Amino acid sequence: MLECEPDTKSNYRELSQDRRSSSAVSKIQLLVSFARRAFFLEEARMKEKRKGIKPALKTGLKMGEISVLTDGHRDMIRCFLNGDITLGLGCAGTGKTFMAVALALREIFRPESPFSRIILVRSTVPVRGVGFLPGTEQEKCAPYERPFIACVNEIMGRGDAYHVLKDHGAIEFHSTGHEQGLTYRDAIVIIDEAENLNFKELDLITSRLGENCKLFIIGDLAQDYVTSRSEQSGLRQYLKIMDYMADDEEGGVGVVWFREEDIVRGELVRRYIIAKNRVLDAAA
Repeated sequence: MLECEPDTKSNYRELSQDRRSSSAVSKIQLLVSFARRAFFLEEARMKEKRKGIKPALKTGLKMGEISVLTDGHRDMIRCFLNGDITLGLGCAGTGKTFMAVALALREIFRPESPFSRIILVRSTVPVRGVGFLPGTEQEKCAPYERPFIACVNEIMGRGDAYHVLKDHGAIEFHSTGHEQGLTYRDAIVIIDEAENLNFKELDLITSRLGENCKLFIIGDLAQDYVTSRSEQSGLRQYLKIMDYMADDEEGGVGVVWFREEDIVRGELVRRYIIAKNRVLDAAA
């Protein structure tokens, strides 16, 4: 009868493989455990979000009182509080953009508010061929972001407020050429200089609105810089749709027309715009 000695090397290899297999299984189980925990944490976060509870915006910034200077400002506040879409249209220098940004900032700082971010949108009309310029998209669009930077910093009373809020994800700046496929949620969207957008751009941005969103459309039909570029401003056609929506049972759309008496930028600007309107009316 032949006796065979045990193959110790083979047994060692099998034992080593078993240990490696066991270690791999343990790692997989650990990963599954982490994934489950992350899933349940995210589910809990979404439940809280649906209840209207959001994480406090911790930036070190404080929101002051909003100065209401004109009847146009009062009407804008009323439309914003009672509706989903607010159009602020009319004279330059009336504080349309300033009031829209101030109302949006107040909301994202309010703990019980469902809104967690502000999306600022402008058309880069003079550089529609922006792809031919050097630099990143952000660098190309920087000049068109400056009015918002000045506005936010003035409202918050700090020279770095805009960038602090942007770093915390509370403010985003978008150009109109890169919005396809996006869905906005929990956001207040402000389209500024809307007269410089064609209808497709206005339609695209409006159709991005998802759950818990409000929209500001800020513009002045007298400042149309698009028609001279073989394009047509889409604001007039867009207004017809807004009028239709305002008349339906759902409502939720408000239009505020700012007039000469609402000008707050300065006395010289007020006098100039009044004179310009009189001359243009006489020539029409």
